[in-house]
Amino acid sequence: MGDGFGVSEIIRNSLFSYYFLYLSDIIGILFVIAIISVAIRRSIIRPTRLEPGFDSGLFWCLTLFIFLLFLCYFSLEGLRINAGINAFRTPIAGIFADLFNNIKLSQQNQDEIFRNIFWIQYIIILGFVIYVPYSHHQHPLFCPFNIFFKSFSPIGEIKSVDFDRIDRFGASRVEDFTRKQLLEGFACTHCGRCQDNCPIYLTDKDFSPKMLLLNINAYLIKIGGSAQTQKPPKKNGCNFPQEITKEILSCATCGACMDICPVFNRHVDVIVELRRNMVYNGIFDSGHKTALQRTADNFNPWGIPWNIRAENIDIEQIEEGKKYDVLYWIGCTSSYVDRAREIALAVASILERAGIKVGILGNREKRCGDFARRIGDEGLFQKLAIENIKTISRFKFDSIITHCPHCYN
Repeated sequence: MGDGFGVSEIIRNSLFSYYFLYLSDIIGILFVIAIISVAIRRSIIRPTRLEPGFDSGLFWCLTLFIFLLFLCYFSLEGLRINAGINAFRTPIAGIFADLFNNIKLSQQNQDEIFRNIFWIQYIIILGFVIYVPYSHHQHPLFCPFNIFFKSFSPIGEIKSVDFDRIDRFGASRVEDFTRKQLLEGFACTHCGRCQDNCPIYLTDKDFSPKMLLLNINAYLIKIGGSAQTQKPPKKNGCNFPQEITKEILSCATCGACMDICPVFNRHVDVIVELRRNMVYNGIFDSGHKTALQRTADNFNPWGIPWNIRAENIDIEQIEEGKKYDVLYWIGCTSSYVDRAREIALAVASILERAGIKVGILGNREKRCGDFARRIGDEGLFQKLAIENIKTISRFKFDSIITHCPHCYN
């Protein structure tokens, strides 16, 4: 470019050229060291979280071509020094320059080698440009976009469903996911950190948050642009293959996968959408179905009568017309389980000793519904939430507290 504008000599001898060549030399050798480290990490001391789906043959092929690319770069820089194109001699490029001189090559032969290496480097680069967007090494292209559009909502937050605007809910086809959710499969780095921190995967269940996103991505690519994307859901209400929906109900929705993900993927959001579709079509795990039915009837997952909820809880029940400092939402577990009840009594005791006027709803308190929402029954959650909000709004208090993480969500 400098030759085209007639300023090549100025550029070659400038201070910018000096620092640029030295910086390129340093970055280049650091890349080579990084490639060797990655090769050792992924082949010799390979962590189990890379499985399944790790293709060692393809990895070694790509590693070899990347290494060859940097070998071409340093060779070209060394030949430029011998040809007098580079005015400054950098350490690594200088080694290659001496290498070509020591094998007794004439300048004409070196010029010919320069042209051949230049085109070899060009072919490798163009090959990568074509290959990467269609391979599972595409994440460097999509990660920046995925990180830029990341959600700033808390990990435990689940998007609500507006039943007044939609007739059906959940994801039965890839079109039912948002663009951001589909982008996450392309941005996934296959590192397996989510899988390695998933309590369900670690208990040897056939579920992996990593493979869930990758399987959805593979299915999207497989049917993308085909007429299959327009087909209505099957009889079971889902167009996804078995490898996507299997064991989806075993997820604890704890968010450990989202917390550890380096590219800010939100696995739980995808899982909840798949579960909502299963609930919409009447597909339940037997244990989930029982817990949901009991919650709908008695406002707790154990089916214990709701009218004995406040028994054995020696905390003042809130009354209409009175003003309280704190409304203490104790939750189902503290209401029915003796060991957990001690937590509620201890918290209330601390508040009272601090001079804080505290009260509970007693039998008027119903299940918060968070577990129903995470199973996918958004309808039951919203029903319980609306009823609880109506109950709470009848009383006067400054703040509301709870020690239960589900109630808090």
